[in-house]
Formats: sequence, C-alpha cells, structure tokens
Amino acid sequence: MRSSPCHWPKRAARPSIGPGRGEVMQTVFLTVVGSDWLSGSHLTRSTLIGQGPPRGSSLNSAHHGVGQTCPPLRLESLGVEDFQMQASSAQRFGLGAHRGRLNIQAGILEEDEFAGAWCAAHRDRSQWLQVDTQRLTLFTGIITQGRNSLWSTDWVTQYMVSFSNDTQSWINYRNETDDVIFPGNSDTDTPVLNNLAQPVLARYVRVRPQGWNWRGHICLRLEVLGCPEPGLNPPLTPFHLPSPLHTILTDNLDFRHHNHKGMRQIMKMINEKCPDITRVYNIGKSFGGLKMYAVEITDNPGKHELGEPEFRYVAGIHGNEMVYKLGSELAGWTYGRRTLSGIDLENNFPDLNSILWAAEHLAAGRHAVQNHHVPLPQWYTTTNIMVAHEMRAVIRWMEKFPFVLGGNLQSGEMVVSYPFYKVHPPRQSKIATFTPDEAVFRWLALVFATTHRTISSRSRRVCHTNDFAKDHGIVNGASWHSTTGSMGDFSYLHTNCFELSMELSCDKFPHSSELSLEWENSREALLVFMEQVHRGIKGMVMNPKGKGIASAIISIDEIKHDVTTGVGGDYWRLLNPGEYQVSASKKGYIKARRTCSVGYKIGATVCNFKLRRSRELFKRHTIRSGIWQRAHTQ
Repeated sequence: MRSSPCHWPKRAARPSIGPGRGEVMQTVFLTVVGSDWLSGSHLTRSTLIGQGPPRGSSLNSAHHGVGQTCPPLRLESLGVEDFQMQASSAQRFGLGAHRGRLNIQAGILEEDEFAGAWCAAHRDRSQWLQVDTQRLTLFTGIITQGRNSLWSTDWVTQYMVSFSNDTQSWINYRNETDDVIFPGNSDTDTPVLNNLAQPVLARYVRVRPQGWNWRGHICLRLEVLGCPEPGLNPPLTPFHLPSPLHTILTDNLDFRHHNHKGMRQIMKMINEKCPDITRVYNIGKSFGGLKMYAVEITDNPGKHELGEPEFRYVAGIHGNEMVYKLGSELAGWTYGRRTLSGIDLENNFPDLNSILWAAEHLAAGRHAVQNHHVPLPQWYTTTNIMVAHEMRAVIRWMEKFPFVLGGNLQSGEMVVSYPFYKVHPPRQSKIATFTPDEAVFRWLALVFATTHRTISSRSRRVCHTNDFAKDHGIVNGASWHSTTGSMGDFSYLHTNCFELSMELSCDKFPHSSELSLEWENSREALLVFMEQVHRGIKGMVMNPKGKGIASAIISIDEIKHDVTTGVGGDYWRLLNPGEYQVSASKKGYIKARRTCSVGYKIGATVCNFKLRRSRELFKRHTIRSGIWQRAHTQ
C-alpha cells in the first residue's frame, strides 16, 4: 500500500478463534443507495394536549426543559431483560410481557413460545404493560405498535401512561386538568411515537390501554424513550454491572444517522483525506434520479490488478435497514419500504435457481448443463420490461467486476445466512438446500459469526423466534425462509462471487445512541471475513505465448460448480484446506489438469495453467496466418 496520512479504525484484540492475517491488499467496495429507496418511509407523531407535568405525586417532574428527547431504553434490541417487563395478564406464555418489544416478529404458526406481542387475557381497561428500568430514569416518550401476526388484527388505539417509584403508588400523566389519553395505532405494523411534553423522572413506567381494535384483542409492542439519571440511583443490581462486551471506544468515528447527502459527504471526505488509496464512483441512478455511490479502497484505485481478488460489502439492499450505514435522518424510527415503487431488491433478482434445476431435471446427467454463470432469462433483458432501475444498476455492477467474495449487511436478526436461499424441491418448506460449495459457505459463515461479539453467543436472548446461537449463529437460507430471486443465489449462479448475508442486530432501526456498540460488535468480524478472500487457489490461464485467456473454465473434481477467468486470464477459487484435482478448459484449447493443495494459513495457493490450442483451432490459425503472410509478401 502506498504511504498515506490516513488513520483507519484500530483493530480490536484478536479473538482466540479465526484465521490468521492475510498480507495481500485486496480491493474493497462498499455501496450505499439513493435515499429514495426509503422514500415511502413514514412516521406517525402525536402532539400532547396541554403542556403541564403530572401533578400531586412524589415523582420528580423533570427540570430538564420541555421537549427533551432521550434514546430508547432498548426493549427492541434486548438491552432490557425479560424480567424487567411485567403485565397485568397474558393470554398465554407466548403472548407474555416479554414479547411486548417493538418490531418483535412471530413465527408463522405463532407457536406458544414465539408470538408477536404482549396480549392481555382480558378485554377491559384495567390491563397494563410496564417496564422496570431498575434505576431512576427521565422518561421522554413512548412508541407503540400492534401485534405481528398472519392471523390476527390486534392493536391498541389509545392508552394512558402512569409512573411509579415503588409499584405501589402510581401517578397518571396529566395535562393541567385531566389524564392524558395518547393516540395509539391504526394497524398492526406502523410504529407510533408520542413524545411527553414534560419529561418525567421515575423508575417504573406503565402503559394502560384504553381502546383497541374492536375486532381484536388488547395487544401491544413497545419501546420507551428515557435517559438514566446518574447519581440518583439505588445500588447497582446484577443487571447493571458492567458487561464484558462494553469496552471503551477507541475509534474517532461519527456515530450518528446519515441521509443520502450525508453519506455522500462522508465518502467525499474519505477520498479527499486518502486520495492515493480510495475512489468514489456511482454505479447508476435510482428511480428518483439519485446516484448510487460506491467507495473503493485499494492500493491502485480504479484499476484491476491481475492476481488481486475483488471483494465487496453491499448494504441497504432491502431498502429499510439502518445499521449498515449508521442509520438515517429519521433517528432510526422509520417504517421503511423498498424502492420508490415498493420493490425489495434483495428478493427480486432473476430466479436462476429454477432455470438450473429445470435444466438438470431434463438433462441425462447433472453435468450436462452449465453449472455456473447461468445466463439471465430472455424476458429480463427486454428493454421495456418492468425492472427496477436500481436492480439493473446493481446487476451491471456485479457483472463488471470479478468479485470473489461479498457480504450483504442487513439487520433485524442476529445470524449469518448462506445459499441456497430458495428451497428445492419447490413444494417443500423450510428445508435445507445446499450448494455444491456447502462446506466453503459454512466455513465463511462460521468465520463471521464466531468473530462477531454476539451473534454466536449462547448467553444472548433470541431476537424473535429462532435460536440461531445453538447452531453457532449460522443458517442455510432455504432452511430459514425460502426466497425466490435472492441476491445470494443470483451472485453464486450468475457470477464467480460467493455472497453471504449478515444480520447484525435484532433491532432493524437502532437509535443513534446504539450505533457505537453495533460498530464494536461487528468491526473485527467485518475485517476477518474480508480476509477470507485469500483462501483457496488462484492463478492465471495462459496460451503458449503467455497471454491470458479470458472466460476459461476452472473446474474442481467432486465440486459441481465452476468459475471462469477474468478478462486478463486470472482467476480465484475459494476452497477449504485440502488437495484438489483442478482442470482448466476453453473451447478451442486442450484441457489441462493438475493437483493443487490448499493449506490452513491465509494466502491462496497459486495454480497456473497453460493451454495448447486444439489441432482444429491450430490448423485454422495456421491457414489464416499463411494467407495473411502471402497477401503481404505479394
């Protein structure tokens, strides 16, 4: 790498598991998308009637000024333990107080243990859901949401809020004359925020539903905004003892939410500070005309160097995650949709799985059909077909660069998933569907999950319904939820790139106050995963004169998935340690074979090939050369 005044984030102490350090500099691509991918975002905010604080209680009405806003207590991201949430009643265990967390998801069948909200056992105004902060807290707002369910339509339409320091004496939040009735929800999914006109200092907060959807039950998902008060608290309980995961941040980074303009400015700032090793460019425009930017980090920006693998991180492909780009201008409380026309790009790539599997079914043998670089379906290439602008731009970008490995950063769960994402046979549901490179994908997934500070931890709470930690924080995509047209499957079948999806946080929309912790949790895993691009074999496929042969096929015995060489004849093939029989072939050339060994240390084994022209091609080439020579000697 060239000398540079850049100061990159410091590395955390090396964990006891994971591979060694690679010494070869690779190219890194990070992408962000135009802000109109979230153009459908909306947030309901309600104005309180009156400005007065609660009266007649021993609670402290805040002297911190009207309008103060605090971060969430982290019910959604599991910063609040289950035992800190209590309720007046519950229909059953799976609908208990511990399930009353904002954005929590239910299982498809809503099994007893994993339903999508707290639901009271009775339909009357005496029901309540409360949170014990275990310390004096300045409460500034409440966010509510209905029940996540495929079968029910349950939400609270209005509610009251009460506060206490001992759970015996409760004081309702009031304006000058009456108890305040807060407007609630009108559907099951849209979060509704109510700010307290006057903050309240207390330990307990209780939400008391006063109205609900007449067709449903009293069901609620909740987040509370509050600032813990220093110096006014009882002795620390075990819950508040310092966590081993909480470390002092050493990176001088800007941990706040950024919109499209802010992200563009950050990329520009990085490029200006480190011009020798960075390049900012756009891969196309969104439906609304905003440029989709990428930043390249390498020793020679803008140039593909033979033998140097290309790596990418992609984020925001669903259009509604925040962790990957440190959020948005809406402080994390967006209700994001996909593109401007409502398309989720992660799940709307061309379905190449069906094309491959149908061809294999009709063919006499599995290898009678092409098992790599499956072409786009003809309908997709039609210019007037309804395909999202962003989709076409991303596919062109994927085809332009010879990416070897990639990560798709998402949030809303804590797991690393890998292809295939579409189940096979198609009539099955949630059945593992493996690629020929299952062993490689499992290794790559384990590297990230076990290096991440929380994904594989058995001590962490389940985000929604699946306990992924019991399998070390990884899952085959099809066994989790079958998806047609996923980016991971498309990347594997249409290009040389192995792409995995990293779900980094239970909270799909984390508050800006949580971003520094998310960075610390993910930083080392992001770097270690990137280094895996240097595993397996690499090399050149050349003709007898030493010139690279483009689009030559690299095949591994016993692995029915091939890769191809780039424009200059170079290739990379991710493999686990072992000995492999490798062949290189190209139409018009004689196939070459050799044995290649892959070790455990970082650093791909070099396996070069020289291909001789086949007799027929050599004859045609000789005849053409002879005609050319005679024509120029006469």
